[in-house]
Order: sequence, then structure tokens, then C-alpha cells
Amino acid sequence: FPVTISLIGTQTLKTVNAIQSSTVVFASAGIASGVLMVFNGAHLPASHVGWVAIVALVLITTVLPVTAFFIGLERIGPINAAMLSTLEPVVTVILGALWLDETLKPTALAGGALILGAVLLLTRSELRRPLPNPER
Repeated sequence: FPVTISLIGTQTLKTVNAIQSSTVVFASAGIASGVLMVFNGAHLPASHVGWVAIVALVLITTVLPVTAFFIGLERIGPINAAMLSTLEPVVTVILGALWLDETLKPTALAGGALILGAVLLLTRSELRRPLPNPER
């Protein structure tokens, strides 16, 4: 999935910038969420504290990461962006353990080790590739 998004995103970013791409992603997600709310009913916060929490969560967990991904995609290209995206589950588990005191089970540690190993293997093979010759 990250590879597909990276390849499509790279083509899209040739004609629009990261902010415009992010806006389309967020508008689409908002429309989809709105349709779901119509069918399932809205479960909205009852206080201003709840709304502040929702806005903060949306900014920190959605707007910032997606916009950063598109900006990174412009700078490092689709292959490197896709490889770095594979680290997302590892970072999520580590942050869950640090901030939420979640217990790291052996299966989670093994999965994280496999992901890190795959990223290292991909990175090594990518570094061994010859750079394209711009004179051709």
C-alpha cells in the first residue's frame, strides 16, 4: 500500500504541491466520514474540551503526518518514501509502549524486528544500485 500511494503521489505532485494534495486527501476523508455519520448517527463531543481534544488529535495524527509524507515524497522520491513508511507500525508500537505503558509482547517485538530487517535489506540493496547517468 505505501508503494502504491508513493507512486501515485509522485505523479500527482508533478502538477500540484503537498498542501494541495493533502487538502484533497482530507476533503475526501471528510466526505466519507460525513456519509458514514448520516447512516450511523453522529457521536459528537458534549463539551468544548472534547472539541479541543478532537481538533488536536486531527492535527497531530492526520494533518501533520499526511502533509509531512507528501512533502517528503517530493524531496526523497517514491521508493525511499515507501521504505520509510514501512517503519510506521514500529514507531506506533514504540510510542504506545513509551506513552501509554503498553506491554510489548514477543510477537510484537518479532514483528518489529522483521520490519526493521526488511527496511535494512531494502536500504542496502538500494544503496548498491548505480546512480543514473544524467549524460545519457
